[in-house]
Amino acid sequence: MKVRARLFAIIFSLVLASLISASLASLNAFSTGLILEVSKHLEHDSVNWMDEISRAQHEKIRDLRFLSTQISNILRSNLTDEQKDAFLIDFQGSLNSNTSLFVYDRNGNEILGTSKLPVGDNVSAYTSSKESILGKINEEILPAFYPNGSDWLKISTPIRGNGGIIGGYLALYYPLITLVGNNVSSLEPNLRFDLISKNGTILYSNAGVNTRDSTNFYHDQPIFMKITNSTKSVENGIFPNLDTSGGDSIFIAVKQRSFPDYQGDGMFLITAVVTDKAFGGVLDLRTIFIIITVLILAISTLVVFFVARSISKPITELDNAARRITKGDFAAPVEIRTSDEIGELAQRFDEMRKSITTRTEEILKKDAELNEAYKSLIESDKSKDEFISMISHELKTPIVPIKLYSDMLLKTEFMGNLNEKQTKAIETMKKSVEKIEVLVSDMLDIHKLEIERLRLSKTNIDVREIIDQAMSEMLPLAKTKNVNLVSEISVTGTVYCDPKRIGQVICNLIKNSIDFVPENGGKIILRVENSLIHRTGDPNSYVLFAVEDNGIGIPADKIENLFKKFYQVDTTFSRKHGGTGLGLAICKGIIEAHGGEIWIDEENQKGATFKFTIPKTDHDI
Repeated sequence: MKVRARLFAIIFSLVLASLISASLASLNAFSTGLILEVSKHLEHDSVNWMDEISRAQHEKIRDLRFLSTQISNILRSNLTDEQKDAFLIDFQGSLNSNTSLFVYDRNGNEILGTSKLPVGDNVSAYTSSKESILGKINEEILPAFYPNGSDWLKISTPIRGNGGIIGGYLALYYPLITLVGNNVSSLEPNLRFDLISKNGTILYSNAGVNTRDSTNFYHDQPIFMKITNSTKSVENGIFPNLDTSGGDSIFIAVKQRSFPDYQGDGMFLITAVVTDKAFGGVLDLRTIFIIITVLILAISTLVVFFVARSISKPITELDNAARRITKGDFAAPVEIRTSDEIGELAQRFDEMRKSITTRTEEILKKDAELNEAYKSLIESDKSKDEFISMISHELKTPIVPIKLYSDMLLKTEFMGNLNEKQTKAIETMKKSVEKIEVLVSDMLDIHKLEIERLRLSKTNIDVREIIDQAMSEMLPLAKTKNVNLVSEISVTGTVYCDPKRIGQVICNLIKNSIDFVPENGGKIILRVENSLIHRTGDPNSYVLFAVEDNGIGIPADKIENLFKKFYQVDTTFSRKHGGTGLGLAICKGIIEAHGGEIWIDEENQKGATFKFTIPKTDHDI
């Protein structure tokens, strides 16, 4: 089986698992959305049903008020008692067959009624208890029932005669089913529909509940407590079923609607549907899908494991072989025998092992030869160092007496008077010897810098002392060429350096400037100030030295190579003034050995400005 086929199997399994997982997530989101949608639909229907019930109750209240007004007008009229009775009988006859009208006198005695009240209705007690709220409509649920078992609702109002005196009471009785209306017939079989009084008693239920025994049935139910304590007109939630069957139901509770002339009786409509029946199909489908998903994921995991193992095992063996070769064990062959790409790779790897073995033997041979050559180079380099040191010493040795005797010959009190030609010849000889001395010193310094053997005698020394020493040394040369050499020192304190070497750097820079400024009108400024810039460390810990002149300047394309050995900006001009091209390279080496920096200021367009920094005090470099 080829590796690509096995990789395809792994990828296919992973993609399949991913798709199934995504489908499961989508199904879960769909089922959740469906539950919310069903809840919204049920809430919308419940609000409409309660609105119809509230409107029907409001119509009954309005009818009662109208009847009370008409009967009051009749009682206050000049009609005879027979005429009044006849009118009431005719009016009673016009009422709906589902509605019963009763008229009582002040003592609670029935004057007129379409039928007798159910046994146990204490009208006298009822009417006498309502005298404190004259003029207001009162309603209550009757504690007794008609023989057919239907629940009836009773609303009553006082009848006022002449002078506003209560002449009796008007009571209207009607079945509660007239409020529910056609809503019951349109309900789904799984939907429970309960009309609840404000104290939790079930007034009507389509669940076959015996309302006679249902006092405070809803009193302790979560949905009833939630709607009772809520400021909203609608509340919902998922709570345990009302029966003992277990499971949950979705409950929607709606408050009775109020009207400007009727605030309602505090009734609630509570509808409920069992979640298992409402979402049974979706939940079953989700369960089946979860089981299938788990099985497919398990199978995919096994497929991926075994296929990956068939790939990883030869790769692991190949990795072990690579580790052996890394440790220098080229003797053990790579023994992986598979018919796929990994087997081909192992074969190429073994060929590479053999090739490396051959090349390693050749390299070891060459390495031995290089070691011998390296030893020869070390010896040669050592001989070169010894040679340079010896030559420098041997060259300096004759220079000293030549300089001494040249000075003595030029002083007439020691050797007598010389003629003009003799004086000129000796002066020329002296200058040549001085040039040779500078050249030998430069060669020796550059060699020490290369081998990192330049010795520095660092100490804390006053800045002004270094500048005064350099100025006293260079002023004679500047005067001979009519060059104005001045110093500007704006710092006080000490710097940590080798005074001789820093003086050498300053003098080298001043000599270069003297060579390149005009002989008449040339000006060189030696400045010392606090450093505002330094690439390493705190700039405030360094002192900045600058040598600025008004000479010919340095072309921009030459700046990069200025501090290289033997580099000269203009060989023709340099030949005129002499020089080996080592001065700036030596300056750079000395400054960097102090932990400072040296550079040329490219902003000066009217000459050249060399700047360098050295530490103020002793610190780690």
